[in-house]
Amino acid sequence: MATDTPIRAALGVENLVLSYHYLNLRDPDGYASLLDELVVVNVPGQGLVQGRTPLLRHLTTFIDPRVHHHIDRILTDGGGAAAVIGRLTSGNGETGFVDIVELSDECLLTSLSRYVSAAPPTLN
Repeated sequence: MATDTPIRAALGVENLVLSYHYLNLRDPDGYASLLDELVVVNVPGQGLVQGRTPLLRHLTTFIDPRVHHHIDRILTDGGGAAAVIGRLTSGNGETGFVDIVELSDECLLTSLSRYVSAAPPTLN
């Protein structure tokens, strides 16, 4: 198991920012490069998806191409876990989200659970 260090935390945050960038670009290969083979993702209304290949198949089928992720803040425990606070925008308005993320020793995404709100989160 990797030791949590400032460098590992910074790499984890960088990979998280890049993952949302790839989602916004609709770049499945780029996004896949940041996923652990056994990744588990749970998104409301879309259910639980386990594994890199099923997740990529799921993304191409269920993700609305008009949706764009805006990251407002990333909170990290110093290495293996983070909370990403942001907004999803589309032609239908804006929705707040919080993603609770776990990262592997190599800073690959191993799990993500999304929580959504009808209103954008307040960051005061």
